[in-house]
Amino acid sequence: FPLWICKTVGGTTMHWTAATPRLQAHEMRALSTYGEITGASLVDWPISLADLEPYYARAERMMGVTGTNGIPMLPGNNNFKVLEAGGRKLGYTDIDTNRMAINPEPRDGRGGCLQLGFCTSGCATQAKWCTLYTQIRDAEQTDHFELRPESMVMKILHEGDRVTAVQYLDTEGQMHEQKARFICVAGNAPGTARLLLNSASTHFPEGLANTSDQVGRNYMRHMLAAVVGIMPGEVHIYKGPQVAGVIRDETRHDPARGFSGGFQMHTVGLSPGSLADLMLQGKWGHEFTSVLEKYRNYATVMIMGEDLPTADNRISLHPERRDQYGLPVPVVHYTNHPNNRAMLHYGLEQCNKLYRSLGAEQVFDLKDVFPATHNMGTARMGE
Repeated sequence: FPLWICKTVGGTTMHWTAATPRLQAHEMRALSTYGEITGASLVDWPISLADLEPYYARAERMMGVTGTNGIPMLPGNNNFKVLEAGGRKLGYTDIDTNRMAINPEPRDGRGGCLQLGFCTSGCATQAKWCTLYTQIRDAEQTDHFELRPESMVMKILHEGDRVTAVQYLDTEGQMHEQKARFICVAGNAPGTARLLLNSASTHFPEGLANTSDQVGRNYMRHMLAAVVGIMPGEVHIYKGPQVAGVIRDETRHDPARGFSGGFQMHTVGLSPGSLADLMLQGKWGHEFTSVLEKYRNYATVMIMGEDLPTADNRISLHPERRDQYGLPVPVVHYTNHPNNRAMLHYGLEQCNKLYRSLGAEQVFDLKDVFPATHNMGTARMGE
């Protein structure tokens, strides 16, 4: 099962698109809202959206999120204008250029967005918020921060129920022990679970903090599919932010649609190479070139939906295979819940209608072709 992570200073903020939607209240009370669903391990969060809101506000201020704190929204590119026009034809109303952690104008020592496109490849003007040149930059100006890149944490040590240190290998392969009173484990969902499971001890034989057998379980990655429409005129999806706009009307919980939870539809700017790989696999000659040569006319929309947690969707440790450090490699177990498939089917239908309402010459569904890009779960909160 393919998934994307980012082993670099700055982590996944290096290659994210910088879209910053908040969770909705009903998503934090999934069990109470959706009820018991066969095969799903739904629970309500032990905290509420109201508990999170002050921290959302602080994060949005720090990152400079558009549409908050007096920061203007980004302008809409052509891909967004197509999305908005088709969305309004279908009766959608909650449409805009999205809350983005991208500067529309210079701010915080960083440049403003120049609409260069392909945000996941890095931002030349540093308009996109990334810890590499924001929080890490600021921390390096203090006397309380030391960066040790290209190191690999092997294990978290503890005495009783308190952590005491981490063992890690440096760039030369030398083992070190860093003592600590507090340790922040932020290895993305797969890496966090792997480290906790690799930190098993006689006190925690199934992995650190895993007396509940929940570490590694309930792996999620958002439901993901896309639709490409070849429009009558040129769109130039490569200009502007990759996520240039969003339709939120379908994020509500409405079981009359045939599934629980919801999804959003947002633009996505993909390169010719990416689209050829995703859309035209196995095609050759004229069948390939006749479609790819119309790249300037492509409009693209992505379905990003809530996938349900299940106990068997998980990260585990391989019983035999080891990486270059001698650690067991992580194994990803993932099967689509029927609710996910129903949501994707409905979402693809809506996106097809959207482009066809504008006279699209051809429409392509891209499903079951994307790696996981939003790794979630594996360390469930609560008792």
